[in-house]
Amino acid sequence: MKQKEILFLEQTGKKVAFVKGNRGVNSKNLKQKAESIKLYGQLMPIMVVDATVALEEGLELVDARTGESIPKEKIEEYLVIIEGQHRYAAYLLLKELDAKNGSHVAPNDILIMYSPNPKSISIKKQISECNIVSVTWDGGDYITGAALCNPTSELLQYAKDLADLNLTSAGKGYPLSTISLITTFGDKLTKVVLAKSMEEGVSVLPTGDVERGRRFIKTARSVGFPDAFLKSRPLIEWFIDETNDSSVGLEGAFQKLESFTPVEVEKIRKVTTSNYLEIIRGILSAKL
Repeated sequence: MKQKEILFLEQTGKKVAFVKGNRGVNSKNLKQKAESIKLYGQLMPIMVVDATVALEEGLELVDARTGESIPKEKIEEYLVIIEGQHRYAAYLLLKELDAKNGSHVAPNDILIMYSPNPKSISIKKQISECNIVSVTWDGGDYITGAALCNPTSELLQYAKDLADLNLTSAGKGYPLSTISLITTFGDKLTKVVLAKSMEEGVSVLPTGDVERGRRFIKTARSVGFPDAFLKSRPLIEWFIDETNDSSVGLEGAFQKLESFTPVEVEKIRKVTTSNYLEIIRGILSAKL
């Protein structure tokens, strides 16, 4: 098959895989893609590579339909999507709707093309670059891209865990600004740094303390703070301020956090003003 030839998926006789760890399918984007394909058909092919190439790069693959990991002995049966996850997911959604409603809105087959990759960059870099230029990324997308390119980074994997949390009643997971405070105690983990790490690796990442971050989240949850509140900045900024106080320090800050009563937690959760540090201090000082 010619590399730049546009094909129907059925012509290849292959199944479709996603790279595990690539950013998840966004429900809003999925709905928009499905509506577009329903009205106008598939206007752009999905870009793919052979799954065997992904395996050589050490990437873990999942079946695009089932989400299950693909065993090595079945890798040759698959193509991996480099760009077009939402298009393929929209195609599957429309096929399901057709089967359910007896309609005919989904294309008969899906158009694909092999990645030209003129500069022979890695699959991980292709995915991150295609996503960045095709859709404006938010902080969580940058985290996902950086974690995908640097799978051994504990800092990025924990950041991705926080960003990916499914906070049903509170929208998306933790924003990048809060994740940076939790992991680095500052605003050092930025979109610029994350984008740079996709190309240059972990050496450009700021120094972080994942265990301290995990302990902060675990302790805060244990006294009653939900993730819906912790994803905002007030509590972590108060905690950093306490830690930086030489008379308190890190352990003293944890002791204060552990001492929060349910009543105090409820009062702090209602803080919405910009001077929340002073208000939190006032709430705590009232019991001294």
